[in-house]
Amino acid sequence: MIRLNIFNCLLNAKEKTMKTKLIIMSLLLACGTWLAGCEQKGSAERAGETIDQTMEATGERLKEAGQAVQEKAENAYAATKKNLEEASEDTQEATKQAFEKTRETIEEAGQALKEKTQ
Repeated sequence: MIRLNIFNCLLNAKEKTMKTKLIIMSLLLACGTWLAGCEQKGSAERAGETIDQTMEATGERLKEAGQAVQEKAENAYAATKKNLEEASEDTQEATKQAFEKTRETIEEAGQALKEKTQ
């Protein structure tokens, strides 16, 4: 009977060890599957990355376009300023000439009137 008890104890120990091994192996398999699933990207994650990349590219293009617009605006401002300065100089010169011509005409008219009254 003692021999049977020892056998039963050994058998139970083996069963417990097997159960423990089975549980550990099941846990390892589950963890491995879970880790493998974490490494693979799902469609939502891929779509999110695509959206992020698109937004970054769009932002860069908008920045470049903004710089181009700013450069063209600065060039247009410089050209307009130059044209206005030239037009202002031309207007000043034309005004001086008109003033001089008017002064000469008034002097001539005054001289002519003076000659008639003498």
